[in-house]
Amino acid sequence: MVRWYLVRHGRTEFNKSNRVQGQNRTPLDEEGLAQAGKLRDRLSSETFAAAWCSDLVRAQQMARTILGDRSIALTTSPDLRELDYGAWDGMTIEEVRAKYNDDFARIMNGEHDFAPPGGESVTRLLERTGRFVEQVSAQVKEGHLLVVCHGGPLRGLVVHLLKLPSSIFWSLRVDLASLSIVEVHTSRPVLALFNDTSHLRCAP
Repeated sequence: MVRWYLVRHGRTEFNKSNRVQGQNRTPLDEEGLAQAGKLRDRLSSETFAAAWCSDLVRAQQMARTILGDRSIALTTSPDLRELDYGAWDGMTIEEVRAKYNDDFARIMNGEHDFAPPGGESVTRLLERTGRFVEQVSAQVKEGHLLVVCHGGPLRGLVVHLLKLPSSIFWSLRVDLASLSIVEVHTSRPVLALFNDTSHLRCAP
């Protein structure tokens, strides 16, 4: 059995100010680093066979904090990057709605083939996250895996691992610094935990 530990990165200044973050290389802020530390403590007793993360800095910071002093290589993958929102990157949600309201509604209403100006479609994100799942599944047949990325690709991973219809993509809520676990058995995949943030309520 392969157990996938799926983690979304902690808070950044863009998250704090409700800005579209996309593939911007924004680091974790002070709160985000504290969130990473709490998840590190929660997973301190876990033994990981392998670890992957997005090549964006906020995911790398989160993953390295969680791994701590474990003697395990961390592999970065551009397939785990957040959705590229193109011209919307860096704008607040209010600004996007004011300038691109119809287009924003198209994405949120599930038009997966539509992409923001200069950006990427959900269909494309699902293609690359599907490729990632296939590659990792071919490499690892047993053990626990750590995968740290972003809200969009994490949704994509869950869709592929559980063999869900892509239409469910935006119905999956993925909070900052959350933990989800998917167990892949020979018979079937099992969602063991989803979007859990109970570790964030622990005292520092």
